[in-house]
Amino acid sequence: MDNQIGISKYKNINGVTCYMNSILAILQQVPIFSDYIISGKFKDSINSDDYEQSISYQLYKLFRVSMSMEDANLTPTSLRKVCSQKDYVWGENQQQDSAEYLQFVISKMEEEQGKSVNFIPGLKINNSYLENDINMSLECVQAIAGYHKFIKKEYSPIKKLFTGLEETKSNCKICSTVKNNYQTFLTWQLPIPVTNATQELELSDCMDKWFENETLDDMNRSSCDFCGVKSNANKSNYLFMPPKILVIQLKRFKKDMYGQVCRKITNKVNYPINDLDISKYVSKSSCYKDKCKYNLIGINLHQELGSYANMNLGHYVSIVKNRYDNNWLVFNDDNSPTTITSKEQLVNNKTYLLFYYRTN
Repeated sequence: MDNQIGISKYKNINGVTCYMNSILAILQQVPIFSDYIISGKFKDSINSDDYEQSISYQLYKLFRVSMSMEDANLTPTSLRKVCSQKDYVWGENQQQDSAEYLQFVISKMEEEQGKSVNFIPGLKINNSYLENDINMSLECVQAIAGYHKFIKKEYSPIKKLFTGLEETKSNCKICSTVKNNYQTFLTWQLPIPVTNATQELELSDCMDKWFENETLDDMNRSSCDFCGVKSNANKSNYLFMPPKILVIQLKRFKKDMYGQVCRKITNKVNYPINDLDISKYVSKSSCYKDKCKYNLIGINLHQELGSYANMNLGHYVSIVKNRYDNNWLVFNDDNSPTTITSKEQLVNNKTYLLFYYRTN
């Protein structure tokens, strides 16, 4: 552990903020994102005069120390206070979900730095695609126009890094009209299609399940925009524009009819450390099929406490790739980070969130 930086640890406040600490340990190592925060460039984009009360500024204060010292022990009290001012739940002395906290932080930072713009620097259609295919599909034009409309309302460098675009196709069984819908996402939420408690899966199995065609039945069908008839349409999901930072959430927690977590899926899901290729799941009409390869940079784990596989009794830790020496380190609150010595230790049945960085 000699001469390493970026391995600071975070103190667990009142024994309930492991969800926050585990996300901070990963975010401080995310390329481009942490550089942008530490540089202070975000200050020019903050929409409020009181930028010190922004989440962006609180991360700036933390990361400046955590990424410049070898083994700092930080207590993120100010960050927690600012988060709780924006949503009281983050100030309560009870366990929360790390995925929900990540989405909250990124969404709020997008709001803090969002600006209405007429031109998106760096966001462009693949020129070779246009030059080689004069008949570019209408879906591609619609999707890009929709994304531009969305991001122009509240453009920020944060949004550009973490935001991806999904495409949903609905095929009317009466008139065969295909309707395309586009929606942005911060985490790609994948089901875990297990049939028993001991079954071991590959990440591709989860992706295939998400990709699977679905028939809209009486409970969720809608009227066709063309013929006006309600039918059991076929629905299919695709990725249209993969984000630079791809966060995959494994849907381990099952909910009951009241929306309460009642069970956790503890099966092991194997996933690639390098060269994850998601091109299979990208729409054929997408202009971004050459931007589909990723390397893993962070893993968020949910560990059970006690005898129940229960979110309320869980503990969050993270395994993070140190960008300065490429060592994998385990971050567990204010315990000193430990080094992962084998590739096998990177994959286990506790994995909840996977952070991938696009390489092409």
